[in-house]
Amino acid sequence: MMIKKHFFKNILFISLSLLMVTSAFETWGMDSKRPDESEERHQTLKKPRLMVAVAAERSPGHSDKEDSPSLRIPLPDFADPTRDTAFKHLLSVSLDGHDSSIASSFLNAFVPDFQKDPIEELYEQPLALPALAHRSEKSTFMDFHVRTKSGAHIIIEMQVRRHVYFDERALFYAASVFSRQLSEKELEQPTWYKGLMPIYAVQILGYDSNRARGIKEEEVEDTLLTRIKDHPMHPDQFIKHFKMTDQQSGQTIDHLQMIQIELPRAKKPLFPPSNTFTEQDWWLSLFKHATEYKSADLEGMASQGLMIPDVINKALDRLRLSKWVPELVHAYEKETVDFDEYATMFATERAEGRAEGENIKALKTARKMIKKKMHIETIIEFTELTRDKIEQLIKEEETREDK
Repeated sequence: MMIKKHFFKNILFISLSLLMVTSAFETWGMDSKRPDESEERHQTLKKPRLMVAVAAERSPGHSDKEDSPSLRIPLPDFADPTRDTAFKHLLSVSLDGHDSSIASSFLNAFVPDFQKDPIEELYEQPLALPALAHRSEKSTFMDFHVRTKSGAHIIIEMQVRRHVYFDERALFYAASVFSRQLSEKELEQPTWYKGLMPIYAVQILGYDSNRARGIKEEEVEDTLLTRIKDHPMHPDQFIKHFKMTDQQSGQTIDHLQMIQIELPRAKKPLFPPSNTFTEQDWWLSLFKHATEYKSADLEGMASQGLMIPDVINKALDRLRLSKWVPELVHAYEKETVDFDEYATMFATERAEGRAEGENIKALKTARKMIKKKMHIETIIEFTELTRDKIEQLIKEEETREDK
């Protein structure tokens, strides 16, 4: 009995000893990692890019990605203004003591009417949404609603991803603002129509409509494909300007206009910046290359004689991530992660669907365009076929005509 008692005592002693040794090793192992982690943090601080840890927010429909305690991605000195958070922060007229000079400069650069009669002041307006069941659409088709001193209404929207029926829906929103611009009291006046002011819908697009291939998730007709097939944009064109025009006389009604800026189609070298830049060039450079700008480089460029307009300096300051509050940076980072995932998925789908079927489709389209005597550069850009292939198809068409 005594032997058995001593035996269990020894077993208990050995077990406790092993437990203490294991715990000591784990503690030592954790401590041994700290110098590396400290070095890693030191190396991170030496990098020119801003590193942000973003806490995941749980929501009823949260994903596995959001379950991670934080996302840590490198961020540039200046935010990409095509991201929703950065775009709204950049053009807001309510920041910096109601400073509308940045948004005014942007609109003066791209809207033809404002190039003749520049905007001096803008006033923020309610979004004035039509009565739709899905109220969230406001974030898809209307980022800003502002009004000029003369009374014109302007809707501004940044759209990176293409939506089916986008043009029609954007027009619907612009028409809604046009029809709702007068109050009930104003409508009671005998000459109420004198108060009708022009509506400008300005959309900055992150895609090239000439290269649209259809959105396969949608069951409705993709009307953009029909428009670009019959009337593709000229190779040098990157702005579309829609307004009501009589097809016979050319008379126009200017009260409802839509201006679309397709960023990928702006082919002019826009980075690094140059003293030859126009106001429009500067804005295109910001929208396409903001993340390539570096604070130190800008100082060097200025010392070498680069004259950056005051309003562009203001715009860069709005995009400077080191000046943003953490919540704004976190929102921007999440948008960046989401967009990168979308871009990867979209590229994969296009690669899978292109192959032989896409080539056949491109050949058919090229033959139709050749029959319409369209310029070879337009056919190349639209179909993505080689010049040699297009020239071969032109010869085949000429041979058929000779017969």
